[in-house]
Amino acid sequence: MEAVASEKVFFDQHGIKVTNARFIAHKQTYAMASVSSVKVGVTDLTPSKTGPIALIVIGTLWLLGALASPGLMAKLVPLVIVVLGVMWFRAIKPRFEYKIVLTTSSGETTALTSNSEPDIRVVEDALNEAIVYRG
Repeated sequence: MEAVASEKVFFDQHGIKVTNARFIAHKQTYAMASVSSVKVGVTDLTPSKTGPIALIVIGTLWLLGALASPGLMAKLVPLVIVVLGVMWFRAIKPRFEYKIVLTTSSGETTALTSNSEPDIRVVEDALNEAIVYRG
């Protein structure tokens, strides 16, 4: 699909195209004339750490109670539970979803989402350039 000669292309990669007239994101087209502003939204998708914390607390309390018992197994089982809780806690990594939010006269629209902030920032910059170019 060729751009009209008067269209200036600011970004064109991976199915996303930003020109002074259009913003195309995954086969959805937005008219740049109706876009008044662009912002990046962030959603935290990091899993909750409540489960591993509860496991660590329960295992620790159990281990403290088992210190008075003579058997090794009475101490080993809660210790394993604490270790598993710590490993689970450390395995939880932060995850974020970044999105391009377009503001038009009809409200805000999420036009593009990605787990990569640099990818979203490049598109945001291109959209801002297109708005400035449009005047």
